[in-house]
Amino acid sequence: MSLWRPLLAGAAGFVLAALVLKPLGLQLTGLPDGGWTFVLVGALSVGLFEEGTRAALLRWQGWPTGRTLAGLALGWALAELLLVGVAGSLQLWLLASQPDRLARTLADLPPPAAAVLARQVSAVTDAGGWIVLALPLERLAAFSLQIVFTALLAGTSAAPRRRWWLSLAGVMALHAAVDVPAAGFQAGLWPPAPVQVLYALVGLALAPWAWRWCRRQLRQPPAPTAPPAASG
Repeated sequence: MSLWRPLLAGAAGFVLAALVLKPLGLQLTGLPDGGWTFVLVGALSVGLFEEGTRAALLRWQGWPTGRTLAGLALGWALAELLLVGVAGSLQLWLLASQPDRLARTLADLPPPAAAVLARQVSAVTDAGGWIVLALPLERLAAFSLQIVFTALLAGTSAAPRRRWWLSLAGVMALHAAVDVPAAGFQAGLWPPAPVQVLYALVGLALAPWAWRWCRRQLRQPPAPTAPPAASG
């Protein structure tokens, strides 16, 4: 079976969750000015929208296994890597290199969003050579975590309904907790360096497991198909 369809479905799931539903949700609720309220709203929105969409995608795909499941996981993780990691970092570097454009962009944003963007640009400009190592490791952590979250939700497919909802809530809470360090930096509660070190350690710890899980899923033989019914 080709991986393209599940890869594209996984990528579409991330785009829907992170670039459509989450911004709409934050627009409806409003983004707090900062502090722990900002952290709470930001982290919970990530857990709620991403894991809710991921669960809906897995159910829509019939709780797949093997290559299809690996394709969904990899598509989701690759979409985040390309859209948030690569494109997002390039945008920050571009703004950091053009102060006039940065000033115009900040002026067009609401104050909370402008403050977040200013901190992100400062983190890029102040990091120096460290960013060359920190950014790939941070993206490795994000990629591996997306694989882990897909595996966790896929493992709940056989649970009774009530237990399944509890499991989904647990994965949502776990994803929100993982996002707390980044949200805290965006809120100005702590500097970026400890956050980057933490995510680098997470990436190094989880990447081997994520690699082995994907290989195991990709090597699974396709599910046998039922023989055609005999005509009489």
